[in-house]
Amino acid sequence: MTSFHVPTCYFKGCARLTTGDAVKCEFHKQRSICLVQDCRNQVFARNLCVRHGGKKTCVYDGCHENVRLGDLCGKHGAGSTRKMCIEDGCNKFAQTKQRCSAHGGGQRCKLPGCTTHARRGGFCTRHTNQVTRSTILVEDTVKRVPLSKMSLLAILNHDSSEL
Repeated sequence: MTSFHVPTCYFKGCARLTTGDAVKCEFHKQRSICLVQDCRNQVFARNLCVRHGGKKTCVYDGCHENVRLGDLCGKHGAGSTRKMCIEDGCNKFAQTKQRCSAHGGGQRCKLPGCTTHARRGGFCTRHTNQVTRSTILVEDTVKRVPLSKMSLLAILNHDSSEL
């Protein structure tokens, strides 16, 4: 019994099948291959992928990040107006009180006594889940509360013109 092997696309991470004698799938057929030998990435610029120099790196001393604006990366670019944490030796962006989250900046959970950082809706992850569950339980409970005869009569006899 002979096995028939259908080739997949040349590019790294692409499992699409090729047709005929092609080495690239239909999706990648117009994309160029990096000139570096055995590299399976597609070209970004100058016939090279990002990894092999297709994209310039930041000119800031000691920084090896890819450029975003001009000759600088996002962290060192002139377009960045974000302030840095005021703690000595810290190179993170400030959140609130001129400090990063590690040094006391950012919001804390709204639940009294909780010192965890707020993630969503002013609560930390744990309390967001608890508040959501509690709200659902309260809403379900309110919907299921039977009305007393007095309450029902008050609702039925209510003058709608007052609303």
